Amino acid sequence: MTRINLRKACLESFTQLAEEDVKNALVYMDAGAGEAFHFLGGLSSLLAFGPRAICSLEDASVRDAEVRMCEAANVVVEKVLVITTHLLSYVHHYIHRCLQAHSFIKVLTVLTSVSEEAHSVHPDCRLGTDAFHEYKRWLIEDHQLLSRKIDAGQASSQNLVQEVHGQTVQHPDKRDFSNLLRKERAEPDEDIEDLNVSLIIKIKHFPMIMCPLTSSAFVFPSNGLIARAPLAEGDSLIGIGLPDTTGRIRHDDDGIPIGGSLSADFLHHLAGQLGLKFDVYTLGPLSSEIGRHLTQLSGLADVSVRSRKPAGLLLVDRSLDLITPSSHSDSLMDRVFSFASRVNNQCNNSSGMLKSKTKSVSRPALDIRIPIATGEVQEVSMIDFLNKEAEMGQAYGYMNSGNDLDDCKSTIWTFSFLHSFGGSLFDGIGNCENKYLDLLLEGRVHDSLMTVEKWLMEAVSLQNMEPSRVGPKAIQRLQSLRYKLSQNLTEEVKHADLIQVSKMVEMALDPVLSTKWEGLLNAEKVLLMTVNDASQSIASQICDVVYRSGRREKSKDQELSPSPVQKLFTLEDALSLAIFGYALAGYSLRGSFSEGPFSRGEEEQLKQAIVDAISQSSNEEFGFLQEREDSFIPRQQNSSGISTTLDSHQTEQVLESSDQEIQFDFNNDGWEAWDEDDDVDANKGEVKEAEYGRIQAQLQVRDMVNAVFKRLHEVSQAGKYLQSKDKASAFDNYDGLGVSSSARRSLIFKLLMLILAKAEIPGIEHHSSFVGRIFGRIGLKQAKPKLSDSKIIMIFVVGGITGLEVCEVKEAQKIYKLEDERDIIIGGTTFLTPKDTFNILIGSCSNT
Repeated sequence: MTRINLRKACLESFTQLAEEDVKNALVYMDAGAGEAFHFLGGLSSLLAFGPRAICSLEDASVRDAEVRMCEAANVVVEKVLVITTHLLSYVHHYIHRCLQAHSFIKVLTVLTSVSEEAHSVHPDCRLGTDAFHEYKRWLIEDHQLLSRKIDAGQASSQNLVQEVHGQTVQHPDKRDFSNLLRKERAEPDEDIEDLNVSLIIKIKHFPMIMCPLTSSAFVFPSNGLIARAPLAEGDSLIGIGLPDTTGRIRHDDDGIPIGGSLSADFLHHLAGQLGLKFDVYTLGPLSSEIGRHLTQLSGLADVSVRSRKPAGLLLVDRSLDLITPSSHSDSLMDRVFSFASRVNNQCNNSSGMLKSKTKSVSRPALDIRIPIATGEVQEVSMIDFLNKEAEMGQAYGYMNSGNDLDDCKSTIWTFSFLHSFGGSLFDGIGNCENKYLDLLLEGRVHDSLMTVEKWLMEAVSLQNMEPSRVGPKAIQRLQSLRYKLSQNLTEEVKHADLIQVSKMVEMALDPVLSTKWEGLLNAEKVLLMTVNDASQSIASQICDVVYRSGRREKSKDQELSPSPVQKLFTLEDALSLAIFGYALAGYSLRGSFSEGPFSRGEEEQLKQAIVDAISQSSNEEFGFLQEREDSFIPRQQNSSGISTTLDSHQTEQVLESSDQEIQFDFNNDGWEAWDEDDDVDANKGEVKEAEYGRIQAQLQVRDMVNAVFKRLHEVSQAGKYLQSKDKASAFDNYDGLGVSSSARRSLIFKLLMLILAKAEIPGIEHHSSFVGRIFGRIGLKQAKPKLSDSKIIMIFVVGGITGLEVCEVKEAQKIYKLEDERDIIIGGTTFLTPKDTFNILIGSCSNT
C-alpha cells in the first residue's frame, strides 16, 4: 500500500498553494514557520522554489531588499511572502513593518497556519468568520494611507521605519471594524484592482505547517500558536501545559481550552490535505471533547467528499501516562533532543503589541543543531542571516552545477558554509529527504550505533570489521571512520548527511552526558523494582537521591582542596526522579493515602530534604522559586558573609549567650541596665539578623515546596483515570505481549498492541460521524466500526509525544509484521524530554 510521507505531503501542499507566490519573492517567516521548514529540509528546500531571499519576520528590515539569492530577481522588491504560525492580529505589527520597509511592492501574500474559523473563535482575535477578507481590506486601507504620506512627502523612509518600531502602529484588536463592515455590506464584493490600489493582497490558509520528526511522526512548532495554547484552564492543578484529569471540562465550546479547539481545527484540515476521512476514537476527558468538536467540524466534509480514504484517529490525553515523558529511555531521539543545542525561542511579544488575554505555554524550540566540522572541512561560526543570504544562494547554485569539486579552491568554504549554517540536522544539499534520519531516530541507541558504523564502513569500502558496543571505544571508532572518509573531499561532500548523523550518534554517546542519563535510567529501574517490593519505599529512595544531590562531599585526596567533588545528580535531577516516582506510585499503588501515594511521615521527610538541598544549592535556578529568588539569595549571601567573619565556635557562643539573656524577670524593671545595653557586641546583632533571614528564607522556600508537592499529588492522581472500574485489567503489568514484564512499556505501545491484536480497549470512546448520527435518529443502526479494521491509523497525543513512543510504534509494527499492511502515524502537541516535563509540571508551579 502507498504510505503517507508527512514531509512530502507538507512540501506538496506548499507547492500547490504558493509556488507562484514564492518565486522571486522576498520571503519572511516567523520563528514557528522557520522551525517547521527546518524539519522539511531547511533553506535548501525553499531555495528550489526560487525566492529572492529568506528572512526572519521578527527582524524585518529595509536592508532585506539588498539581498538577492536569485539572479533573475528584479532590483526593486515587487513581491513579499509572509509565512506565519500565529493569528493575523498577533503578527500584524511585523506585517505592517514589512509594508513600511518595502512600500513599493506590488503583491503581498500571507500564509497562516490558523484558519478563518480558528480566528473567529480565538479570544485574542476580534476578526469575524470572514477574518481573511476583513484583515485584507484593513491592510489595503493602511497601504493607501502610507502611499498618500509618501506622495505628499510627509514622511521619509527613515521616519517610516521609526514609526513602525514605535507605538504608531494600531493593533487590529484595538481597531473599530464597524465602518469597515458597513462598507462591505453597502458594496458588493469587488476585486482589489477596482479599489484603485496598486497593491495586491492575498491571504491564504496553509494548514500543513508542522514539524515532521520522521516521515510518520509529527509535532507542532514550539513557537507556533497551537503548541503554545493552553490545554487546561488557568486554575488547573496540574498546570496549563497538560490536559486536566479532573473531568471539569464543560460540554460546550466555551468549556474547551483554546489548545483543544485549535488541535481539533488542525486535525480537521489535516484530514483534508491527506485525503482522509477520520473515524474518531478518544481516551481521556480532553480528548473526548476534542473528538466531539472534530466530528462536528468534519460532518459536512464527510458527506460532500466521498473520495477520501477511511482512517482511524485515536486521541489520547498525555496526562494518562506521565511516567513515559518523565523517564530516561534508550531511544536515540530522546537523547538527541536532550543533548543537542537548540536555537533560542524567539516568540516574544514586542513592545508595540497587544497583550494576550490567554496564558501561553513556554516550550523550547525544536530546531536542534548538530555541527559537522570534520577533517579539512572546518566549521564556520554562526553568521549574520541578513548579510549572508546572497552568498548562501551562490554556494547552493555552485553545489548543484556539477563542477569538479577538486579543482575549486572555494569548495571548502562553500561546503562548510552550507552545512554548518547553524548545524541544522534536517538540512540537506539539494534534497529535503535525509534517507538516514528516519531509520536512526526511530531506533534505540545500540541499534543506531551499529547501523551508522555499517554505513560508514560501506562508504569507506571497509569490510570484516566487528561492530563495537556502546562506550568510549564506539566513539573512537566513529571518529576514525569519519576521518578516513574526510581524506577525499569529493566523498566527504557526497556523504555529508552520513557524516552529520554519525556526529549525532556520537553526541548521544558523549561520556559526560551519557553518564548522568544512564544513572537516572538505572535509578528509574530501581524505582520500578521497588514498586513490587513491600520492604522498600519509593519515597525513601527518592529522598536518598535528594540528600546526595545536596550533600557537599569531598574525597580524601581533596580534603585540603576548596572545590567540592562533582556530583552525579543535581537537585533538578532528583526532582525529575520525584515526578517519575509519584507518577509510578499513583499508577501502581492501589492503597495509597488520601493526600498522596505516600504516608505523611515519608512525605514530610522528603519535603525537608528538598528544602535543605535548595538551601545548599545556591548555583541552581528553579522556576518555582522565581518569586522568592530576590529575597532568598541576598539573605543567603549575607549569611555566608557573616560566616567569614566569625568561626563556628564564636557563632555558637554568641547564640548561646543571646539565648541566656532572653529571660524575663518581672521583679527587675532593668532601668539601671540601659547604659550597659549600648555596649553590646555588634556581632551578636549581625548573627541574629542572619539567623532570622535564614529562617525566613527557609519558610518561604517551604511554602514553594508545598506548592510543588500539590502538583506531584496531581501527577499521582492522573494515572488513576485508567484504574476506575475494569480499566486497570488491560494495562496493569502489561508489556503489550500479554505477559507481565519488569521493563515498563508506554501507554501508546500498549494501546497499539491491543489495536493490532483486535482486542477490546477499555475506556475508549467512539464518536459517531455526521452520517451515523443521522441514521441513528431515524432508527437505522449501523455496525459499530473498530479501530483495528482501519488500514491507516493516526494516534495523536494531546500534550506531546516522546522519542520512546515513536520507537515503540515501529516495534509494534515489526512484532505483528505489518510494516507494509498498516500505515501508522503518531503525532502530538509537542516533543517532550524529561527536562521539558519537569519545566511544565514543576517549573510552572509559581505561575498557578
